[in-house]
Amino acid sequence: MVHLHRYVTFRPDSDQYGSGFIVEGDYIRGQLQKCRIKLRKEVAGTIHVVASCASDIMLSNMQFSVEVVDNDNIVRIFPEMPDMSLPHARCAF
Repeated sequence: MVHLHRYVTFRPDSDQYGSGFIVEGDYIRGQLQKCRIKLRKEVAGTIHVVASCASDIMLSNMQFSVEVVDNDNIVRIFPEMPDMSLPHARCAF
């Protein structure tokens, strides 16, 4: 049996175009942090996430929420700041 694994990584110049991330199962990887999703809960189209994250200098728990717009777009929302949101789009391969 042959197992094919797709390796996804950041472009070398990706930091010039904004802060992106890669989600693979229960893991979220950014340029400077790696996180493991500990808890996720969907309520009325909003996904609330608690993740354990590590960078080169510290460990922390992080909470955030996203609204799924469609298969290629999400919006990170900040419940404590209702006028603030951050859109993210899936990159084409």
